[in-house]
Amino acid sequence: MNPIWWQNDYETIRDRAGGLELPYWSHIELRGSDRDRFFNSLATNRLDDLKPGEGRETFLTDSKGHIVAHGMVLADEDSTSLVTAAPRGDVIVDHLAKYIVREDVQVADRSIQTALWYVGGSEADQALRQLGISAPQNPGDHTTAVLDGTPVKTCRVEITGPAGFLIVVPQGRARHMASLIPSAASLTLGRNQSD
Repeated sequence: MNPIWWQNDYETIRDRAGGLELPYWSHIELRGSDRDRFFNSLATNRLDDLKPGEGRETFLTDSKGHIVAHGMVLADEDSTSLVTAAPRGDVIVDHLAKYIVREDVQVADRSIQTALWYVGGSEADQALRQLGISAPQNPGDHTTAVLDGTPVKTCRVEITGPAGFLIVVPQGRARHMASLIPSAASLTLGRNQSD
């Protein structure tokens, strides 16, 4: 029996270290002094107590409690972001905007300005170190580093196991990062079959 097309990539990511581009994920950014309180009112997990460099998994809901998106909320000094597998960032932005009345909140879809990868596996921490990136230790925690002139945000997540990371880079440096990620610790770079 032939293995499913993604089985080798999955086993590599689970057992060693592998990288996978996430081309259809969305990256939503909120700014303004009321952003945390506002975002907290539409999420299923508490978000208004996050400190810069911390993150938390949550569901984003509408006023009736229906799920709009699921993802990681990342708090930074001047902004709060939602990184989600939901492919329509513009829909999420429109959803959030209709709840802004007098709050000091600005919402933007940064999906076309950023590229996202997942690096995971039991050797993922080591792979990031070889790239010169400090691996956050707790789920949701994230750091920002400069790699080869590129600002890189790295967030620890538990997607395929306890050692996994979302990596966010500017879209203009996406191809350069694609060449660096698989070279660390002999990573394999998963490709979307439709590409």
